[in-house]
Amino acid sequence: MRQNIVKNICSLMNGDIPTELTSSDWQDIVRVARCSSVLPRIAANQKLNFNGALPDYVIEQFNAGLKHSELLETQVFFEAHDLNLNISKCSSQPAIFLKGAAYVLSLGSVGKGRTFSDIDILVNKADLPNIEKRLKALAWFSESVSDYDEKYYREWAHEVPPLIRAGRGTVVDIHHNLIPPISGKAPDIKLFLEGLRKVDSGYYILSAHAMTLHSIIHLFYQEEFIHGFRDLSDLHLLFTENNEDPTFYPELLKLADETKFGVELFYACRYLQSIIGTKVNDTFLSNLSKYKPSSLKLLVSDWMFSRILIPRHSLVNKAFTSLAHQMAFIRGHKLKMPFNILCIHTFNKIKFSVEHFLTGKNKAEASNENKLW
Repeated sequence: MRQNIVKNICSLMNGDIPTELTSSDWQDIVRVARCSSVLPRIAANQKLNFNGALPDYVIEQFNAGLKHSELLETQVFFEAHDLNLNISKCSSQPAIFLKGAAYVLSLGSVGKGRTFSDIDILVNKADLPNIEKRLKALAWFSESVSDYDEKYYREWAHEVPPLIRAGRGTVVDIHHNLIPPISGKAPDIKLFLEGLRKVDSGYYILSAHAMTLHSIIHLFYQEEFIHGFRDLSDLHLLFTENNEDPTFYPELLKLADETKFGVELFYACRYLQSIIGTKVNDTFLSNLSKYKPSSLKLLVSDWMFSRILIPRHSLVNKAFTSLAHQMAFIRGHKLKMPFNILCIHTFNKIKFSVEHFLTGKNKAEASNENKLW
């Protein structure tokens, strides 16, 4: 039963309506798809590809999901114009849009029905002070953060504190790399900037293979997998969209080799095939086998990722799903930080949690109060 719900959702994302779905089946599909943020994506496929009749309440849910994603799409184009215009005036390179915003701006299938909470942009690190100064003058402000969080962002992370547009509430994350430099695994960002694309909408995004590898890195280097299934579906659409491009697979493997993310690429292809059934080039998979982890590590990874890369919902959760998410949380932090920094980070998070529990103050308030003393 649980496997059938995920299987049916994957079929719907591919534009196919599984046969003989009952009213109860549709209710389960809608609940799980909505929880995992892929209902608008299914709705977009339904609008383009489905021929069969659907229950009225399913169509209502699909229409609501589409309206939500269309609102986000409008918001992205509106904010992208403003951000692109102003960043270009104080930067040595154009603003490069990443992840959800890039999917939407590319006007490809991966952007149809994609939902997200912020806009991600990649800029030259040397330009960050000028970019922040200009955007803050235009009413983009960061929330108050503690001294520790400020240090974390400025010295260890791959981005600055998120900026929020006053009056509109739009959040923008400005990156200078793809993963924290403190991890020791941050790539030479120039390798990702080769072959930048200026899409029909007039904005810059990464090349198809670089965008795909970044999506893989983002998925397998995070510590919280609330949107793991949605992010896996991004990869499914990116692979499907570029499957017939003769340069896609060689360039993807080359970039993974150069930036040392071959293991993550191996994992992505493995779970795309086992969970969604994505078609991946056989020759490419054969060349990728050199990154296959040891049998024990693969066994543990399969156990964990088979639980955290499916929708997190009571209707489809496997046994020990919470444990798998806790393991992923620890793994994600370990990947991003060396042990000594991880200890410092953990200590500070525990300290702030205790302070908040005892006083009700958030981290910024507690930090400002400490300054008075």
